[in-house]
Amino acid sequence: MLNKKGSAGYWVVGVIVVVLAIVAYFTFGSSSQSNFSESNVSNDVVLGNSYTVQEVAQHSSQQDCWVIVNGKVYDATQIIPTHPGGAQAIVPLCGKDGSVAFNTKNGKGSHSPKASETLDSYFVGNFKS
Repeated sequence: MLNKKGSAGYWVVGVIVVVLAIVAYFTFGSSSQSNFSESNVSNDVVLGNSYTVQEVAQHSSQQDCWVIVNGKVYDATQIIPTHPGGAQAIVPLCGKDGSVAFNTKNGKGSHSPKASETLDSYFVGNFKS
């Protein structure tokens, strides 16, 4: 059986452990939460942000060409010089919604699954209407 002096010692140690746990939570828990928020910002960049029609319209040239296709925004600048249908198939869509043109291959059918995969590699974000 423990004497009163021993019980008091355990009680003091218990209080110290609880205090240290609280200090650790607020010290490390807060920074972990902060890092989590920062990583969410990084994920937004990786996964893409949302863009309005006005923001997409700012990228309306052959040298800086963003196109909206099926609710997503793509930077089509790099594909323009090598596009099988020629630059004229994409440039008029720069800064605009090109969903119909992409889905119908400008009225000539539909794009291949490979074309959709290629398009996905140019994804910059979602379209925010």
